[in-house]
Amino acid sequence: MSIFQWLFGRGKRTEDSGNIAKTVGSDYEGHRASSKQVADLIDRLSSEDEDARYEAAMQLYHHPEQAAVRALTSALQDESARVRGCVAESLRCIARGGSCNVDPNPILEALRHEPEDSDAHRYIMGALREIGVGTAAEQVMEERRKAEINAEGGPVAEKLGEMEEIAGNLWREGKEFESAFESLFSDLQNESADIRAEASKKLAENQNAIRKLISFYQQNSQSDPRKSVLAGRVLGRKIDAGKQDMVHAQTSSIMFGINVAFTPCVCGHCGKLNVGIPVPEGGLYTPFYGQEDDQNCAYSLPVICDHCGKEFFIAWDSDPR
Repeated sequence: MSIFQWLFGRGKRTEDSGNIAKTVGSDYEGHRASSKQVADLIDRLSSEDEDARYEAAMQLYHHPEQAAVRALTSALQDESARVRGCVAESLRCIARGGSCNVDPNPILEALRHEPEDSDAHRYIMGALREIGVGTAAEQVMEERRKAEINAEGGPVAEKLGEMEEIAGNLWREGKEFESAFESLFSDLQNESADIRAEASKKLAENQNAIRKLISFYQQNSQSDPRKSVLAGRVLGRKIDAGKQDMVHAQTSSIMFGINVAFTPCVCGHCGKLNVGIPVPEGGLYTPFYGQEDDQNCAYSLPVICDHCGKEFFIAWDSDPR
């Protein structure tokens, strides 16, 4: 190697080394700036100014790192429902990105204390669904409602106690099973949302009842749509598992052995979301909506709203079958 080659090579290596040093230095400065920004936002989560806390919670989702997650998780206890809602939404966005671990347990604990009519409630539920623990979130809500009902006492509390005993007979055979199934199936139409929810839960927990519901759905799909949809909705809530999502027929075919899809739809009366509504597979690909009656549509199915208890119709302007 000539002296010129050696010098040229050395010069090139020196130049490269300088570029690398500049890059490393630039990355370090960027990381330091980012860390300082995150630290500043975390500090603002403790501000006395609600707007400042809200803005900080909103900005932190741009920084998917554990320090931000820990701070946001602590901020779920903020005194402002508006801030708590923003915190939960930022945690949902971070979880959706997948680059940072978000522990669901503190969020589930926050859900236990968040009033259902709070602005933050649906955002906390949304975060838990994004993390993949929608079923656990539904269970927390169910436990809360039952505890409140039992604390108040009264007819609904007594009825829930009776249903607990009746559900035990679902594990038996013959007349005892049939009687228990008929009683709980009838409760799916009870005027109390809590009793309807409990009946659905008890039926969904029992494999004998699941088989009976599948049979009910198939037998009544043409002759008695109301009974068929009642049976199908228990299956739909079970397969939805708190995700509030569409479920294709291929999934239900594997899980239940029936060719039926499930979808969420808002109630035509109260406008609240109902999940696990059984529909033809084509119904997922054809525009649909919830309305109060079955008029002025090509095809419809009756649904008892989980929230207001009124019957509404999921409807299509073109027949999806």
